[in-house]
Amino acid sequence: MSKVAHNPLQPRINVINNDGNEYAANRTEKTHLIEKEEDEIVPGDEGYGELPNLESEDPEEEHEKKPKEKKKTSNIGTFLHLLKGNIGTGILAMPIAISNFGLMAGVIGIIVLGIICIYCMQLLVFSSKVAVAEMRKCKQQETQNTMESGYSTVEISTVETDEPSMSYDGASTSGYQVYHQSEVQRNSENRKLEADISLDYANTAFQAFTYGPKIFRAWAPWMKGLVNVLLVTTQFGFCCVYFLFVGQSFHEVSLNMKVFTTLRAKDIMAIELPFMILLNFIPNLDMMTGVSTTALGLQTVGLVMMFMYFVTGPFSDNIIPYVAPFTKWPLFFGTAMFSFEGIGVVLPLENEMKRKRSFKTIVYLGMAVVVSFYLLIGICGYMKYGMDVRPSITFNLPVGCFSEVIRLLFALAIFLSYPLQMYVPLTFILPYLKSKVVCSQCNRWGKLAIECIIRAILVSLTCGLAIGVPMLDLVISLIGSFASNGLALILPPFIHAVTISKYNIKYKKLLIAIDIFLSIFGVFGLIVGSVTSISEMIHKNTTEISLSLASYNELMDSGMPEAISILNSKNSSCTFFH
Repeated sequence: MSKVAHNPLQPRINVINNDGNEYAANRTEKTHLIEKEEDEIVPGDEGYGELPNLESEDPEEEHEKKPKEKKKTSNIGTFLHLLKGNIGTGILAMPIAISNFGLMAGVIGIIVLGIICIYCMQLLVFSSKVAVAEMRKCKQQETQNTMESGYSTVEISTVETDEPSMSYDGASTSGYQVYHQSEVQRNSENRKLEADISLDYANTAFQAFTYGPKIFRAWAPWMKGLVNVLLVTTQFGFCCVYFLFVGQSFHEVSLNMKVFTTLRAKDIMAIELPFMILLNFIPNLDMMTGVSTTALGLQTVGLVMMFMYFVTGPFSDNIIPYVAPFTKWPLFFGTAMFSFEGIGVVLPLENEMKRKRSFKTIVYLGMAVVVSFYLLIGICGYMKYGMDVRPSITFNLPVGCFSEVIRLLFALAIFLSYPLQMYVPLTFILPYLKSKVVCSQCNRWGKLAIECIIRAILVSLTCGLAIGVPMLDLVISLIGSFASNGLALILPPFIHAVTISKYNIKYKKLLIAIDIFLSIFGVFGLIVGSVTSISEMIHKNTTEISLSLASYNELMDSGMPEAISILNSKNSSCTFFH
């Protein structure tokens, strides 16, 4: 090996590379040998300029080869979950939603709200990706600073000999190899950490405000708490409506088929509770794919059968062809927003996907199918029954085997859809409660038992709320106006506006103006819709009490035939025989 001329006072590096060949090099620069001053990493610093790379977080091919990694959801499974997360009891309330807005206005309103909800879903996914990219950027900077600071451990000897050497803790060859291996290990761990980053709705809001402009950073914990409260309220509301719908559907079937006629709807809900608890022991989305597929199949068959019934026979003349009175508009808004109930499952579905780059296409395709179903059932149901339409269109179907099969199909489909709606609040409620309850001495089975108990308590809570508030249409409108509207229409544009405010992007002012408009529109709908729904609940309770008192007074002054006639006229759902 030839000698390299060098200054006797200048250090010389003698190392062995990966191929085992010795090489020598002179170093005159201090850049890599002296520890650099570590830059302070402050999230959300101004002047970021361009958006970070949002494509780097898709580790689809790399992750699929890892056998021990948590199983991810396929594109088809994600598509089915998205459909099932949006097509629930809300689709059966679309006819009464149109009756509260008018036929033409209702059709336009459903399309417009559908487009807005799809847009807001994309805003939420975009904000989540930007937040993840910012977190990776900070972690990479921290790792880079840590690696650069590691060079300060190098010991340099400047002895006046022909072969001055540089030793790594006294070992001129093995030290570099150890350092090289540790560097590779750190890079590998960093890549794994980056790939594992995923954010739900609440943490997306938190990180967006944390990395946003300074004026909004103090809001980050409050926004996370607000999203969690709205998510719990919305999903628990959905689950209450599901319990109520299943119980009332089975009650209708039992009365029409003259089977178990003594059971009330509340009794049936109590009977279905143990089965619902068992169904909610399913731990992850991938294992729910079969249940979601079955529910979607039952619901599709039920919709086809219902559509066949709608197109046969006469249509109602008692319809509002254009626009309904203004006082009913808030009820339309609340019911429609309740129907677009999938905003809470968007980020969990995206996080659980194998191929995240396909998610945008899946959202567009899936939501187009959802809006088409809403329009089809809403228009046909309203034209069939007009202003006589009931909170669920299945309650309008006449008595008969064909109609009872439709009711049973929808009841079973909604029953099987319940775990998917409960999955979202469980994703952050379970870890919190388990951290408070599970002790360090608990083994695997003890932790599993505690988790099952928590799941059972939460399901029982939704059942109790459904029994306590049995007004299906008004509960749907209230949940839609308050919680669903806040999650689907108010917060995503707000989060998006905060996210993009510090970047130099095209049409930035226009995008922020659209975000502000959507948020203000959502706040207006929240206030008006919630007040209208609550006032309708109060009015309905007052009316029922007045009717009960009037019926009691009239019964006291009438004979048996007249009493039966009075009760039948006061409550059309009751039938008396003598």
